[in-house]
Parts: sequence; C-alpha cells; structure tokens
Amino acid sequence: MALTPKIVSCCSLFIVTFFFGVLSCGIIRLMKRRMPKSTSHQKYIGWMNCFAGGVFFGTTFLHLMPESIAEIKLGIDMEYPIAEILISAGFFLILFLEHLFGLCFASCRGKSVLGDKNKLFDDGKLKENEYEISELKTSPNTPARNPINGHLGQTNCTYSSNEAFPVVELTTSISDLNSDGILSKSIDQPEITETTDVIDDGRVSSFNGRSFSEHEYEDIDGTENGSEEGKVSVFRITVLIIALSLHMIFEGLALGLQDTVPAVWTLLIVISVHKCIMAASVGLQLNDVMKKMKQIMLCLFFFSLVTPLGIVIGVLVNDLSSTENIVSAILECIATGSFLYVTFFEILQREFNEHHNMIKVLITFLGFCVSAGAKLLETYFHKD
Repeated sequence: MALTPKIVSCCSLFIVTFFFGVLSCGIIRLMKRRMPKSTSHQKYIGWMNCFAGGVFFGTTFLHLMPESIAEIKLGIDMEYPIAEILISAGFFLILFLEHLFGLCFASCRGKSVLGDKNKLFDDGKLKENEYEISELKTSPNTPARNPINGHLGQTNCTYSSNEAFPVVELTTSISDLNSDGILSKSIDQPEITETTDVIDDGRVSSFNGRSFSEHEYEDIDGTENGSEEGKVSVFRITVLIIALSLHMIFEGLALGLQDTVPAVWTLLIVISVHKCIMAASVGLQLNDVMKKMKQIMLCLFFFSLVTPLGIVIGVLVNDLSSTENIVSAILECIATGSFLYVTFFEILQREFNEHHNMIKVLITFLGFCVSAGAKLLETYFHKD
C-alpha cells in the first residue's frame, strides 16, 4: 500500500510548494531593488520549465501511460482502446476547464487602469478629467472655448492614448484671449509641454518631471483601495490558482493511486520539480498583483494544500473494496491525460513558441533522461 511514503509525500510537497512560492517573491523583490531592468531571472525560469517539461514527457510515456493501460486491461477485457480513450478524456477535461476559466476571466477583465482616456495621472493618483479633449476646438478658423464656462483661459487639457499613454498638455494664458473671451491666436496643433514615460507593464513611471516609485502605486492598486481594477486583478490571480490547482490535484491523485514504494518515490521527485517551478510562477504572479506579503503567503498556503489533497483522495480511492481496481485505473488514466496536457500545452508550447533555442532543447532532453533513469531504477527495484 506504501502508506508511509505517501504521508511523507504530502508533507514534503506542501513544504516545497510553500517555500519556493515565498522564496520567489523574496528574490524578485530583491532583484527589482538591485537590478530594476534585469530580465535574467526569466531566462532561468524558462530553463527550469524546459527541464520539468522533459521530466513530465518521460514520466507520461514511460511510467503513467503504460501502467494505466495495464490496469485498465486487467479490469476491462475488450479490444476497444478504453485506456487511451480515458487518457484523452483527461486531456480534454483539463483543456476544456482551462478555456472555460479563460472565458470567465476575459469577460471580467474590465478596463485597464491607464486605458481610459478620461483619466489623468496626477500626483501619483488617478482622477477623472473635467472634460474631454474632443470638446476642444483646434481649427485655425474656429475659436476655441473652455467647455466648462465657454471661454478658454489658463486651462490645461490632458489626453491619454490607449497605446503609449502620451500626455499632451495645452496651455493657454489669459493674454491670448480678447475681450470676448475668444482665443485671438490660431491653433495649428497643441503645444506638447510634458510627456510621460511608460514602463513595460503599462504603468506611468514619470509625469511632469516627477518619477514614481513602486510603493506610490499602492493608492491606485486595486488590492489596496478595493477599486474595480483591483477586483479584476484579484479575480485574475484566483483563476490562475484554480486552473493550476486542477493539475495539482490530478498529480497528487496519480501519486496517491500508486501501490509500490519505488513508484511513489519516483512520482514524488517528478511532482516536486514541477511544484517548485509552478510555486515560483504563482509567487511571481501574486507579487505583481498583491503588495502585502501576508496576502501572498495566505494564497500560497491554500495553493500548497492542493496536491496533498489529491494524494489523500487517491489513498481513499485505493481503500475501496469492491470497485478498487477499476476506479483506480480510471482515475489514473484521467491523471495521465492531465500530465499530457501540462507537458505539451502548459510547459513545452510556451517555452518553444518564441524562437529556436538549442539550449532549451538540450535541457528538455536532460529532463527526459532523468525520467528514463528513474524508470530504470524502478524496474530494478521491481525485479528485486
């Protein structure tokens, strides 16, 4: 039954997930302080993903798939490929759920914080413009008036584009007006007095010569002030955690359904590698959305419980008396389909979709060799 290794696996996976999630947040925050423009950490994360993809590839085809097919044939004796159908069902189940969550997120994304042209970034906070630039007359033959009082005098008009967020400020002094409050000078184009600098994530880094640090965004961050944009961000990370948790439950389920000690240890190593990477990725996402470390640690705590929960479910299913073999075989086939999806769609596709990279190919092959070596050791233990 290998109950003791499964208990050790539950504790180990929880500790590993929580530790690497918190560690990634700490490292990224430290790197942002010391190397604000460095992107080398993304390269290392990509290498780790490729290694995990190779390990998952080998585990799926050398370990999970042959065992699940063999167990199905023991319970159901027929020519039709039931095991392959169930593996495919597990694959399409995860694919369907991922896209379902993606549709839910797409419908709730809402407006970007800086995507609304009627918002002005002023002194580190967002506030509504008093009027739109479309109401300003800029034709040389048409007098420009203030849309509030009918006159244009000592007025700043700011416009934010959706693409690069340039801020255009039109300044007109009272000396440019005649006695009727009409602009005496023709306007061929607005005078650009200040532009904002935009960093990669779409936030404004400076405005009118003033630069903004990371902590100054807390007033406009949704997780801090409860705004609509903040709720969308929280929903986004919630969807991410739920989608990843589906994979983790089936990974734990596959481990909990194992009957031999070597098989449990082999899957523990494989899942631990993937959990380290996924916990680090979740930690990075949480760090982008949430500013308080307590909130991040709370989310990571619940995320760390998912795989141990899957192990417990697998152990309970194995304890069933009458339908133990067939139920275990069906669930293991579904778990194998989940592994297949994670390998090709979640890891390898993302890493090899950008450009040709032989280093990533070699690292992926190295991960496969590790999985093949683990299978060789398992076969050796089975013979003994």
